[in-house]
Amino acid sequence: MGTRHARWAIGALLFCTGCQNQDAAQLSKLGAKLGQKLEAVLAKGTAQLSRSWPTLRVANSEIAIEARVAARLRWDKKLADVPLRVIRGDGASVELQGQVEGLEQRRRAVELAENTAGVEMVVDKLQGTE
Repeated sequence: MGTRHARWAIGALLFCTGCQNQDAAQLSKLGAKLGQKLEAVLAKGTAQLSRSWPTLRVANSEIAIEARVAARLRWDKKLADVPLRVIRGDGASVELQGQVEGLEQRRRAVELAENTAGVEMVVDKLQGTE
């Protein structure tokens, strides 16, 4: 694909500049080589990307439950600035600790924890609600 584009670009350049036939042949060879090099560079980059991508993909089951809950709490707009701790309990349970500003934040934290994949029980040890 890169070779075809390079040849087209050189052809357009030749048309505009009025080169001789021998110049056209030389430029055509140059365009073909540039296209091959471009394809090689792109293929190498794609191969490197495809080798590294699986290392970035991690199944939910491989991430600790408390890390999943903590990430959800940290990324929630209502809880982003609230210092919360998530402690793993027995099996698929987690304990929430920290200081919340009100009932709304407490409910949101518990709701997010309960709805996190892999969590079966949430122990609410949050402080600060009326």
